[in-house]
Amino acid sequence: RIRGGAAGKHQKRNMSSSSSEHIDVERDTIIVNNRTLPVEERPSKGGCDTFVIVVSWFFLIITFPVSFCCAFKQVDEYSRAVIMRLGRIRGGAAGKHQKRNMSSSSSEHIDVERDTIIVNNRTLPVEERPSKGGCDTFVIVVSWFFLIITFPVSFCCAFKQVDEYSRAVIMRLGRIRGGAAGPGLFFILPCTDDITIIDLRVRTYDVPEQEVLTRDHVSVKVNAVVYFRVSNPTRAVIAVENYVAATQLLSQTTLRGVIGGLSLGEVLSDRSRANNEMQEILDEATDEWGIIVQRVEIKDIHLPQALQRAMAAEAEAEREASAKIIAAAGEKDAAKNLAKASTIMATAPGALQLRYLQTLNTIAAEKNSTILFPLPMDLLGAIRQFAAPSMQTNVNMPGALPPDESYSSEEFV
Repeated sequence: RIRGGAAGKHQKRNMSSSSSEHIDVERDTIIVNNRTLPVEERPSKGGCDTFVIVVSWFFLIITFPVSFCCAFKQVDEYSRAVIMRLGRIRGGAAGKHQKRNMSSSSSEHIDVERDTIIVNNRTLPVEERPSKGGCDTFVIVVSWFFLIITFPVSFCCAFKQVDEYSRAVIMRLGRIRGGAAGPGLFFILPCTDDITIIDLRVRTYDVPEQEVLTRDHVSVKVNAVVYFRVSNPTRAVIAVENYVAATQLLSQTTLRGVIGGLSLGEVLSDRSRANNEMQEILDEATDEWGIIVQRVEIKDIHLPQALQRAMAAEAEAEREASAKIIAAAGEKDAAKNLAKASTIMATAPGALQLRYLQTLNTIAAEKNSTILFPLPMDLLGAIRQFAAPSMQTNVNMPGALPPDESYSSEEFV
Protein backbone atom coordinates (compact mmCIF):
# COMPACT_ATOMS: atom_id res chain seq x y z
CA ARG A 1 0.00 0.00 0.00
CA ILE A 2 1.16 3.58 -0.75
CA ARG A 3 2.65 5.12 2.39
CA GLY A 4 1.95 8.82 2.10
CA GLY A 5 3.34 10.95 -0.72
CA ALA A 6 6.80 11.12 -2.20
CA ALA A 7 9.62 11.54 0.31
CA GLY A 8 12.71 13.55 -0.43
CA LYS A 9 15.21 16.30 0.31
CA HIS A 10 16.10 14.67 3.68
CA GLN A 11 14.09 12.38 5.96
CA LYS A 12 10.78 11.13 4.52
CA ARG A 13 7.92 13.60 4.37
CA ASN A 14 4.74 13.83 2.36
CA MET A 15 4.34 15.47 -1.03
CA SER A 16 2.05 18.26 0.12
CA SER A 17 4.71 19.72 2.40
CA SER A 18 7.44 19.55 -0.23
CA SER A 19 5.27 21.15 -2.88
CA SER A 20 4.99 24.32 -0.75
CA GLU A 21 8.73 24.98 -1.06
CA HIS A 22 10.51 26.51 -4.00
CA ILE A 23 14.22 27.39 -4.14
CA ASP A 24 15.47 30.41 -6.10
CA VAL A 25 19.09 29.45 -6.77
CA GLU A 26 19.86 32.82 -8.35
CA ARG A 27 19.06 34.76 -5.15
CA ASP A 28 19.81 32.00 -2.60
CA THR A 29 16.25 32.24 -1.23
CA ILE A 30 13.46 29.78 -0.60
CA ILE A 31 9.72 30.35 -0.81
CA VAL A 32 7.88 28.56 1.99
CA ASN A 33 4.11 29.00 2.18
CA ASN A 34 4.35 32.17 0.01
CA ARG A 35 7.11 33.59 2.28
CA THR A 36 10.58 34.38 0.89
CA LEU A 37 13.39 33.40 3.27
CA PRO A 38 17.17 32.99 2.93
CA VAL A 39 18.20 29.38 2.43
CA GLU A 40 20.04 29.42 5.79
CA GLU A 41 16.74 30.26 7.57
CA ARG A 42 14.89 27.38 5.99
CA PRO A 43 12.58 25.89 8.63
CA SER A 44 13.40 22.44 9.97
CA LYS A 45 11.14 19.58 8.95
CA GLY A 46 11.37 17.69 12.24
CA GLY A 47 13.64 16.48 14.99
CA CYS A 48 15.41 13.78 12.99
CA ASP A 49 17.69 16.18 11.14
CA THR A 50 18.56 18.03 14.35
CA PHE A 51 19.43 14.75 16.07
CA VAL A 52 21.69 13.67 13.21
CA ILE A 53 23.48 17.04 13.17
CA VAL A 54 24.08 16.94 16.95
CA VAL A 55 25.48 13.42 16.75
CA SER A 56 27.78 14.52 13.90
CA TRP A 57 29.09 17.41 15.99
CA PHE A 58 29.64 15.05 18.93
CA PHE A 59 31.79 12.65 16.91
CA LEU A 60 33.61 15.61 15.34
CA ILE A 61 34.62 16.91 18.79
CA ILE A 62 35.63 13.61 20.40
CA THR A 63 37.82 12.70 17.41
CA PHE A 64 39.60 16.05 17.32
CA PRO A 65 42.07 16.83 15.69
CA VAL A 66 41.79 13.96 13.20
CA SER A 67 38.23 14.83 12.33
CA PHE A 68 39.15 18.41 11.50
CA CYS A 69 41.29 17.18 8.61
CA CYS A 70 38.07 15.96 7.01
CA ALA A 71 35.99 18.95 8.10
CA PHE A 72 37.90 21.53 6.06
CA LYS A 73 37.65 21.45 2.29
CA GLN A 74 39.39 23.69 -0.18
CA VAL A 75 37.94 24.95 -3.47
CA ASP A 76 40.23 26.56 -6.02
CA GLU A 77 39.77 29.95 -7.67
CA TYR A 78 38.27 28.39 -10.80
CA SER A 79 35.87 25.99 -8.98
CA ARG A 80 32.72 26.08 -6.83
CA ALA A 81 31.20 23.55 -4.43
CA VAL A 82 27.47 22.87 -4.04
CA ILE A 83 26.79 21.70 -0.45
CA MET A 84 23.83 19.60 0.63
CA ARG A 85 23.15 18.86 4.29
CA LEU A 86 20.91 15.84 4.79
CA GLY A 87 19.91 16.05 1.13
CA ARG A 88 18.86 19.71 1.28
CA ILE A 89 20.70 22.52 -0.50
CA ARG A 90 22.72 24.61 1.91
CA GLY A 91 23.06 28.10 0.47
CA GLY A 92 24.58 28.75 -2.92
CA ALA A 93 27.79 27.46 -4.43
CA ALA A 94 30.85 27.76 -2.21
CA GLY A 95 34.27 28.44 -3.54
CA LYS A 96 37.58 30.22 -3.73
CA HIS A 97 38.60 28.91 -0.26
CA GLN A 98 36.46 27.57 2.62
CA LYS A 99 32.81 27.08 1.80
CA ARG A 100 30.66 30.19 1.44
CA ASN A 101 27.45 31.08 -0.34
CA MET A 102 27.12 32.31 -3.90
CA SER A 103 25.95 35.80 -3.02
CA SER A 104 29.24 36.65 -1.35
CA SER A 105 31.35 35.18 -4.16
CA SER A 106 29.37 36.92 -6.87
CA SER A 107 30.48 40.31 -5.52
CA GLU A 108 34.11 39.54 -6.38
CA HIS A 109 35.70 39.81 -9.80
CA ILE A 110 39.40 39.30 -10.55
CA ASP A 111 41.15 41.34 -13.22
CA VAL A 112 44.07 39.08 -14.07
CA GLU A 113 45.55 41.69 -16.41
CA ARG A 114 46.08 44.25 -13.62
CA ASP A 115 46.35 41.83 -10.65
CA THR A 116 43.38 43.54 -8.99
CA ILE A 117 40.08 42.37 -7.54
CA ILE A 118 36.74 44.18 -7.46
CA VAL A 119 34.97 43.61 -4.12
CA ASN A 120 31.62 45.36 -3.60
CA ASN A 121 32.45 47.83 -6.40
CA ARG A 122 35.88 48.58 -4.85
CA THR A 123 39.10 47.86 -6.76
CA LEU A 124 41.84 46.42 -4.55
CA PRO A 125 45.16 44.66 -5.18
CA VAL A 126 44.89 40.90 -4.99
CA GLU A 127 47.18 40.89 -1.93
CA GLU A 128 44.67 43.11 -0.04
CA ARG A 129 41.75 40.79 -0.77
CA PRO A 130 39.53 40.70 2.34
CA SER A 131 39.38 37.49 4.34
CA LYS A 132 36.17 35.47 4.24
CA GLY A 133 36.31 34.20 7.81
CA GLY A 134 38.49 32.90 10.61
CA CYS A 135 39.06 29.43 9.18
CA ASP A 136 41.62 30.54 6.62
CA THR A 137 43.48 32.58 9.25
CA PHE A 138 43.51 29.58 11.60
CA VAL A 139 44.92 27.30 8.88
CA ILE A 140 47.61 29.83 7.96
CA VAL A 141 48.66 30.25 11.60
CA VAL A 142 48.89 26.49 12.05
CA SER A 143 50.98 26.22 8.88
CA TRP A 144 53.38 28.88 10.13
CA PHE A 145 53.60 27.07 13.46
CA PHE A 146 54.58 23.76 11.86
CA LEU A 147 56.96 25.59 9.52
CA ILE A 148 58.81 27.12 12.47
CA ILE A 149 58.99 24.05 14.71
CA THR A 150 60.29 21.91 11.87
CA PHE A 151 62.97 24.41 10.89
CA PRO A 152 65.30 23.99 8.96
CA VAL A 153 63.81 20.92 7.26
CA SER A 154 60.57 22.72 6.42
CA PHE A 155 62.41 25.52 4.66
CA CYS A 156 63.52 23.06 1.99
CA CYS A 157 59.85 22.82 0.98
CA ALA A 158 59.15 26.54 1.43
CA PHE A 159 61.43 27.77 -1.36
CA LYS A 160 60.69 27.03 -5.00
CA GLN A 161 62.61 27.86 -8.15
CA VAL A 162 61.17 28.85 -11.49
CA ASP A 163 63.28 28.96 -14.66
CA GLU A 164 63.61 31.96 -16.94
CA TYR A 165 61.11 30.56 -19.45
CA SER A 166 58.47 29.65 -16.82
CA ARG A 167 56.14 31.36 -14.36
CA ALA A 168 54.42 30.06 -11.22
CA VAL A 169 50.77 30.75 -10.38
CA ILE A 170 50.34 30.55 -6.59
CA MET A 171 47.03 29.81 -4.86
CA ARG A 172 46.71 30.11 -1.09
CA LEU A 173 43.77 28.12 0.21
CA GLY A 174 42.43 28.01 -3.34
CA ARG A 175 42.59 31.76 -3.93
CA ILE A 176 44.89 33.55 -6.36
CA ARG A 177 47.79 35.20 -4.55
CA GLY A 178 48.99 38.08 -6.70
CA GLY A 179 50.24 37.61 -10.22
CA ALA A 180 52.53 34.98 -11.64
CA ALA A 181 55.81 34.53 -9.76
CA GLY A 182 59.22 34.09 -11.32
CA PRO A 183 61.72 33.70 -12.69
CA GLY A 184 64.07 32.83 -9.84
CA LEU A 185 63.54 31.79 -6.22
CA PHE A 186 60.36 32.56 -4.26
CA PHE A 187 58.78 31.58 -0.94
CA ILE A 188 55.57 29.60 -0.41
CA LEU A 189 53.78 28.43 2.71
CA PRO A 190 53.62 24.63 2.76
CA CYS A 191 50.23 22.92 3.22
CA THR A 192 48.34 26.07 2.18
CA ASP A 193 49.94 27.19 -1.08
CA ASP A 194 49.51 25.32 -4.36
CA ILE A 195 51.72 26.26 -7.29
CA THR A 196 51.20 25.63 -10.99
CA ILE A 197 54.20 26.02 -13.29
CA ILE A 198 53.38 27.44 -16.74
CA ASP A 199 55.88 27.22 -19.59
CA LEU A 200 56.06 30.44 -21.64
CA ARG A 201 58.02 28.99 -24.57
CA VAL A 202 56.46 28.60 -27.99
CA ARG A 203 54.71 25.27 -28.45
CA THR A 204 54.18 23.56 -31.79
CA TYR A 205 51.17 21.45 -32.62
CA ASP A 206 51.04 19.27 -35.70
CA VAL A 207 47.36 19.28 -36.68
CA PRO A 208 46.38 15.76 -37.78
CA GLU A 209 45.28 15.25 -41.35
CA GLN A 210 41.72 16.49 -41.80
CA GLU A 211 39.46 15.40 -44.65
CA VAL A 212 37.53 18.48 -45.75
CA LEU A 213 34.99 19.22 -48.48
CA THR A 214 35.87 22.51 -50.19
CA ARG A 215 33.39 25.10 -51.34
CA ASP A 216 33.29 23.64 -54.86
CA HIS A 217 32.57 20.13 -53.46
CA VAL A 218 36.04 18.60 -53.80
CA SER A 219 37.26 16.28 -51.04
CA VAL A 220 40.84 17.06 -49.92
CA LYS A 221 43.03 16.05 -46.99
CA VAL A 222 44.88 18.90 -45.28
CA ASN A 223 47.27 19.12 -42.32
CA ALA A 224 48.93 22.14 -40.71
CA VAL A 225 51.27 23.34 -37.95
CA VAL A 226 50.22 25.80 -35.23
CA TYR A 227 52.71 27.82 -33.14
CA PHE A 228 51.35 29.25 -29.89
CA ARG A 229 52.54 30.35 -26.45
CA VAL A 230 51.15 31.50 -23.10
CA SER A 231 51.01 35.27 -22.63
CA ASN A 232 49.05 35.38 -19.35
CA PRO A 233 49.80 32.45 -16.98
CA THR A 234 47.01 33.40 -14.57
CA ARG A 235 44.36 33.22 -17.27
CA ALA A 236 45.79 29.96 -18.58
CA VAL A 237 45.21 28.42 -15.12
CA ILE A 238 41.86 29.98 -14.21
CA ALA A 239 40.01 30.41 -17.51
CA VAL A 240 40.52 26.94 -19.04
CA GLU A 241 41.07 23.49 -17.60
CA ASN A 242 43.77 22.42 -20.08
CA TYR A 243 44.90 25.24 -22.35
CA VAL A 244 47.07 22.95 -24.51
CA ALA A 245 44.29 20.47 -25.29
CA ALA A 246 41.78 23.28 -25.82
CA THR A 247 44.05 25.05 -28.32
CA GLN A 248 44.75 21.81 -30.18
CA LEU A 249 41.08 20.90 -30.56
CA LEU A 250 40.23 24.44 -31.62
CA SER A 251 42.99 24.30 -34.25
CA GLN A 252 41.47 21.18 -35.80
CA THR A 253 37.97 22.63 -36.06
CA THR A 254 39.29 25.97 -37.35
CA LEU A 255 41.30 24.24 -40.08
CA ARG A 256 38.22 22.38 -41.27
CA GLY A 257 36.11 25.53 -41.23
CA VAL A 258 38.59 27.71 -43.11
CA ILE A 259 39.37 25.16 -45.84
CA GLY A 260 35.66 24.38 -46.22
CA GLY A 261 34.98 28.03 -47.03
CA LEU A 262 37.51 28.17 -49.89
CA SER A 263 37.47 26.67 -53.36
CA LEU A 264 40.08 24.16 -54.49
CA GLY A 265 41.82 26.74 -56.67
CA GLU A 266 42.09 29.19 -53.78
CA VAL A 267 43.47 26.51 -51.46
CA LEU A 268 46.14 25.46 -53.95
CA SER A 269 47.16 28.90 -55.20
CA ASP A 270 46.69 31.14 -52.15
CA ARG A 271 47.80 29.32 -49.01
CA SER A 272 48.83 32.53 -47.28
CA ARG A 273 45.21 33.65 -47.22
CA ALA A 274 44.12 30.48 -45.43
CA ASN A 275 47.09 30.75 -43.03
CA ASN A 276 46.29 34.35 -42.08
CA GLU A 277 42.57 33.64 -41.67
CA MET A 278 43.25 30.66 -39.39
CA GLN A 279 45.70 32.67 -37.29
CA GLU A 280 43.22 35.52 -36.78
CA ILE A 281 40.42 33.17 -35.75
CA LEU A 282 42.59 31.17 -33.34
CA ASP A 283 44.23 34.24 -31.80
CA GLU A 284 40.89 35.89 -31.14
CA ALA A 285 39.34 32.74 -29.66
CA THR A 286 42.29 31.91 -27.37
CA ASP A 287 42.90 35.47 -26.15
CA GLU A 288 40.59 34.99 -23.15
CA TRP A 289 42.64 31.90 -22.21
CA GLY A 290 45.87 33.91 -22.13
CA ILE A 291 47.16 32.27 -25.33
CA ILE A 292 48.80 33.97 -28.33
CA VAL A 293 48.80 32.12 -31.67
CA GLN A 294 51.91 33.38 -33.44
CA ARG A 295 51.84 31.45 -36.71
CA VAL A 296 49.80 28.92 -38.66
CA GLU A 297 51.17 27.08 -41.68
CA ILE A 298 49.38 24.61 -43.95
CA LYS A 299 51.79 21.74 -44.64
CA ASP A 300 50.34 19.40 -47.24
CA ILE A 301 47.24 19.20 -49.40
CA HIS A 302 46.45 15.68 -50.60
CA LEU A 303 44.14 15.33 -53.60
CA PRO A 304 42.41 12.11 -54.74
CA GLN A 305 44.31 10.10 -57.38
CA ALA A 306 41.52 10.47 -59.97
CA LEU A 307 41.54 14.25 -59.51
CA GLN A 308 45.33 14.36 -59.84
CA ARG A 309 45.18 12.44 -63.16
CA ALA A 310 42.42 14.71 -64.47
CA MET A 311 44.35 17.85 -63.52
CA ALA A 312 47.54 16.45 -65.10
CA ALA A 313 45.71 15.65 -68.37
CA GLU A 314 44.17 19.13 -68.40
CA ALA A 315 47.54 20.79 -67.85
CA GLU A 316 49.17 18.65 -70.57
CA ALA A 317 46.44 19.54 -73.05
CA GLU A 318 46.84 23.22 -72.26
CA ARG A 319 50.61 23.00 -72.77
CA GLU A 320 50.20 21.20 -76.13
CA ALA A 321 47.68 23.77 -77.33
CA SER A 322 50.01 26.57 -76.28
CA ALA A 323 52.94 24.90 -78.07
CA LYS A 324 50.96 24.58 -81.31
CA ILE A 325 49.91 28.21 -81.17
CA ILE A 326 53.50 29.31 -80.59
CA ALA A 327 54.76 27.10 -83.48
CA ALA A 328 52.13 28.50 -85.84
CA ALA A 329 53.05 32.03 -84.87
CA GLY A 330 56.72 31.19 -85.53
CA GLU A 331 55.91 29.80 -88.97
CA LYS A 332 53.97 32.93 -89.80
CA ASP A 333 56.82 35.19 -88.74
CA ALA A 334 59.34 33.00 -90.61
CA ALA A 335 57.26 33.22 -93.83
CA LYS A 336 57.14 37.01 -93.56
CA ASN A 337 60.91 37.20 -93.05
CA LEU A 338 61.58 34.81 -95.96
CA ALA A 339 59.41 36.93 -98.23
CA LYS A 340 61.36 40.03 -97.27
CA ALA A 341 64.67 38.18 -97.75
CA SER A 342 63.69 36.99 -101.24
CA THR A 343 62.78 40.54 -102.23
CA ILE A 344 66.15 41.82 -101.05
CA MET A 345 68.05 39.00 -102.82
CA ALA A 346 66.19 39.69 -106.08
CA THR A 347 67.38 43.30 -106.09
CA ALA A 348 70.99 42.38 -105.12
CA PRO A 349 72.44 39.50 -107.21
CA GLY A 350 75.51 39.22 -104.96
CA ALA A 351 73.36 38.45 -101.92
CA LEU A 352 72.38 35.07 -103.31
CA GLN A 353 76.05 34.23 -103.92
CA LEU A 354 76.95 35.17 -100.36
CA ARG A 355 74.10 33.07 -98.99
CA TYR A 356 75.29 30.18 -101.15
CA LEU A 357 78.83 30.43 -99.75
CA GLN A 358 77.52 30.72 -96.17
CA THR A 359 75.50 27.53 -96.60
CA LEU A 360 78.60 25.72 -97.91
CA ASN A 361 80.59 26.93 -94.92
CA THR A 362 77.94 25.65 -92.52
CA ILE A 363 77.85 22.22 -94.17
CA ALA A 364 81.65 21.95 -94.27
CA ALA A 365 81.95 22.78 -90.56
CA GLU A 366 80.09 19.61 -89.61
CA LYS A 367 81.95 16.28 -89.45
CA ASN A 368 80.15 14.29 -92.14
CA SER A 369 80.88 12.46 -95.37
CA THR A 370 78.94 14.81 -97.62
CA ILE A 371 80.78 15.60 -100.89
CA LEU A 372 80.06 19.00 -102.42
CA PHE A 373 80.74 20.16 -105.98
CA PRO A 374 80.60 23.96 -106.01
CA LEU A 375 79.00 25.32 -109.13
CA PRO A 376 79.61 28.95 -110.04
CA MET A 377 76.50 31.10 -110.13
CA ASP A 378 77.64 32.74 -113.43
CA LEU A 379 77.49 29.35 -115.13
CA LEU A 380 73.84 29.05 -114.14
CA GLY A 381 73.17 32.41 -115.73
CA ALA A 382 74.81 31.34 -119.00
CA ILE A 383 72.81 28.13 -119.06
CA ARG A 384 69.65 30.13 -118.53
CA GLN A 385 70.45 32.46 -121.46
CA PHE A 386 71.30 29.52 -123.73
CA ALA A 387 68.07 27.70 -122.91
CA ALA A 388 65.83 30.71 -123.54
CA PRO A 389 65.95 30.73 -127.44
CA SER A 390 65.39 26.98 -127.64
CA MET A 391 62.35 27.21 -125.42
CA GLN A 392 61.01 30.01 -127.57
CA THR A 393 61.45 27.81 -130.66
CA ASN A 394 59.65 24.92 -129.03
CA VAL A 395 56.76 27.17 -128.15
CA ASN A 396 56.36 28.33 -131.78
CA MET A 397 56.29 24.77 -133.14
CA PRO A 398 52.90 23.48 -134.45
CA GLY A 399 50.94 21.68 -131.75
CA ALA A 400 52.93 23.18 -128.88
CA LEU A 401 51.10 24.55 -125.96
CA PRO A 402 51.33 28.30 -125.47
CA PRO A 403 53.22 29.32 -122.37
CA ASP A 404 51.39 30.83 -119.48
CA GLU A 405 51.35 34.57 -119.88
CA SER A 406 51.68 35.03 -116.15
CA TYR A 407 55.21 33.56 -116.18
CA SER A 408 58.30 34.99 -117.76
CA SER A 409 60.66 32.89 -119.82
CA GLU A 410 63.17 32.69 -116.99
CA GLU A 411 60.55 31.60 -114.47
CA PHE A 412 59.23 28.98 -116.94
CA VAL A 413 62.72 27.47 -117.27
